[in-house]
Amino acid sequence: MVKFEAKNLVRVSKKLEGLEDRMKNPAIAFKRISVEGWKDVLDHFRKEEDQDGEKWAKLQGKKQKDEKGLIRKKPKKKKFAKLKGLIRKKPKKKPIGKGIKRKTRSKGKILQDTGRLRASIRHKVIKNEAIVFTVVEYAKAHQEGIGVPQRSFMGLSKTALEKATELIKKYVLELK
Repeated sequence: MVKFEAKNLVRVSKKLEGLEDRMKNPAIAFKRISVEGWKDVLDHFRKEEDQDGEKWAKLQGKKQKDEKGLIRKKPKKKKFAKLKGLIRKKPKKKPIGKGIKRKTRSKGKILQDTGRLRASIRHKVIKNEAIVFTVVEYAKAHQEGIGVPQRSFMGLSKTALEKATELIKKYVLELK
């Protein structure tokens, strides 16, 4: 038999009312879960591995990248030798206007040549779902290995799933 004191009964009743309110609107918890999922997917890019910790397939082909991550080109052979002092060097062209930026290249990181795919990763909550997504058209090819080596980046790791479980527990128990 369980006995309650009157003051504890009031406190328990208030906790249950708060739980009922939280369960009617779980968007706060799902927002936190979607942020954790988003961080986890970005972590896959940083570590260059899938949700199970398997490293992505290495870059293939003839394209070799230098220490700055730029594709090296074979130097062109000069058809005519320059005669010292007779041929002037052309001045380097300056960019037109201020603030013009080049696309930056990652230092040989897989799936991050221009950074477009990684930057396109988003998260949101729809109804009772936490969603991590991208709208880049070539993402599916890399995720599923269609025509290119498979490099899965969208799955959630075991650690992220454990964090999501903890967030739900904290939310239900009002530990925030």
